[in-house]
Amino acid sequence: MYRLTVDCTTMNYYFQKLKCSERLADVACEIRKNHNVWGSFKGLFGLAGDELITITQAQVTDSTTFNVVESQVWQPTARPTTSTPLSKEGLYVFRQFVTQPEHLPAMVELSTEAWLTFESAENFRAQPMGLFQPADLQQDAEAHGNVTLTLLTWYDGFSSWETSRSPDPHAQENFHKRHQLTQSTSAIATRLVLDA
Repeated sequence: MYRLTVDCTTMNYYFQKLKCSERLADVACEIRKNHNVWGSFKGLFGLAGDELITITQAQVTDSTTFNVVESQVWQPTARPTTSTPLSKEGLYVFRQFVTQPEHLPAMVELSTEAWLTFESAENFRAQPMGLFQPADLQQDAEAHGNVTLTLLTWYDGFSSWETSRSPDPHAQENFHKRHQLTQSTSAIATRLVLDA
């Protein structure tokens, strides 16, 4: 039924959660000096006040101003299609979907199909920025018995996020089918850290 083949040949993205001893903006600036940063994020809910999420093109290691407390290596599926750093102000929500490995291509296709009308809605502003799979699907599946797909979506604010919970019927149907393939889901709301 689903024709999508998940492309595992693309560039890796390094998702890391950092515990910081300095201001988050200063730590983000420090990391940008030494790494190609796709995005740095501070929490609104789901992260401690001294934690920073970074997504980079190379692994970040501990420094005098932060410690890496979580690290994952991702590959993009449908998005992003370029490594251009994120720059839009607003709300960025990380949502993780735990699923069986064999459902991953269907979940990517259902997401992509839903975005056709989700992004163009007139009553809210939202844009899926990235949909990532583990870089080593085999290892992840063997270690956990399942895999985690991570979606990063931009909203212009919480009002759009709330309104988008009831999208148009086309998107809603695809999201419902995706939900049926999902064992569990969780979310973190963040804002982009742009400048010190």
